[in-house]
Amino acid sequence: MNRNKELAKNAAYLTIGKISTQFISFLLLPLYTSVLTMAEYGTVDLINTYQQLLIAVLFFQIEQGIFRFIVEIRADNDTERQGGIISSGLVISLFSAFIFTIGFVFLNNLVDSDYVIFLFTNVLAVSFSGFVLQAARGFGDNISYVLGSFLSAVTTIIFNVILVGVMRIGPGGMLSSIFLGNVVCIIVLTIRCKLYRFIRIKNISPKIIKGLLAYSLPLVPNSIAWWVISASDRTVVLYFLGASFNGLLAVSHKFSTVFSSVFQIFNLSWTESASLHINDTDRSAFFSDIINKAMIFFGCICVGIIACMPFVFSMLVNASYSKAYYQIPLFMIGAFLNAVQGLYSVIYIGLKLTKKVAISTVAAAIINVLFGVGLVNHIGLFAAPVSTIISYFIIIIYRYADLRKYVPIKLNWTKLKIFLMMMIVTLLSYYLGNVAVKALMLLAVAVLSYILNKEMINSIIGVALKKIKRKLRRGR
Repeated sequence: MNRNKELAKNAAYLTIGKISTQFISFLLLPLYTSVLTMAEYGTVDLINTYQQLLIAVLFFQIEQGIFRFIVEIRADNDTERQGGIISSGLVISLFSAFIFTIGFVFLNNLVDSDYVIFLFTNVLAVSFSGFVLQAARGFGDNISYVLGSFLSAVTTIIFNVILVGVMRIGPGGMLSSIFLGNVVCIIVLTIRCKLYRFIRIKNISPKIIKGLLAYSLPLVPNSIAWWVISASDRTVVLYFLGASFNGLLAVSHKFSTVFSSVFQIFNLSWTESASLHINDTDRSAFFSDIINKAMIFFGCICVGIIACMPFVFSMLVNASYSKAYYQIPLFMIGAFLNAVQGLYSVIYIGLKLTKKVAISTVAAAIINVLFGVGLVNHIGLFAAPVSTIISYFIIIIYRYADLRKYVPIKLNWTKLKIFLMMMIVTLLSYYLGNVAVKALMLLAVAVLSYILNKEMINSIIGVALKKIKRKLRRGR
């Protein structure tokens, strides 16, 4: 299969699975806000936040290693080696679960909370759910990945309605629903992918365990650093400016979060494609082509959202949060720069240079915190997006320069210059222009976005039309 078509096909499959999980909070938000108090909802959010950190630290990001190592031998269809990876990875995960259980016993005696038990159960459920999902992706079974993600999301929704909406159990019901959704995912994928066939004591290999840890451990500080970057803005603003400003920050950040979720759908497929073709003789040309196209495409989406904001902001956001309007473009730029660095980080993953990823991300996290603290008393709420932009920009510069040693990436500077000019003019019209200027800018962005992405858009339209024609012919 053509590499570009393969990438597009995988992205289409993963879109379904990713959307079902990433946007589940939006689907359930009316239920949460009508039944749970702000304190109860805050408790759930806090547990979920620390859950992400604990999974990253305690389980060594081993699921990423499982995916990467299985992808490497996918074409060989070597069940013995696949069994070695699955069994060895499972040993690491079970050991982590054992250590976590011991730690929880002590924690439970120190913390007086009815919800700590859910932190324990959900960390385990989400971790092993990630394990089976990444194993399915490694095998190239994206349909199973989509099915597992979808069933997890649907199960969570159903039990939320029953436990939170009908039985009014509260935060406990909400957290139980997350646990049950992930358990369903584990059971279904274990059976569907027949993962039990690969789990044998004889398959456990110290060499594979060492290899998995060597790959995955550098991703731990990387994940912690990303956690710090995402959480530090809220912490700095809360400490220096107060809770009300944190509310503005949350609203400002919501639109960029949606953009980032959409990009992550593509990036899942891009990670797989890069891992599969990392040893191709023309890898530099292939990676350069995809990175250029993705950078311009998602850049245009970013600018398009900014251009639309003047006309939809008042419809989506309450007037009491009107000050959030001014931070949105900066958070969108930060999200775009995050996407660009993500395009580069995939190449490191393909090359198994995860230490390089960790070093640059940790440095960016430190820079983010320092600039956030240093600027907040001078520019207020703007310190949050500005510090984020600076940290992401530094990562991009470092990775672009460093990757030239391994896989030189040639950028399409002509298109990039046009895009940058479009972004600058859009920002000027956003802050300074009247309604007529903003409307004209929105039209200009739409036209320029089509011109910059003409080849990709026409290709997508062409494929869609062919499929429609085939269905019409079959219908006859």
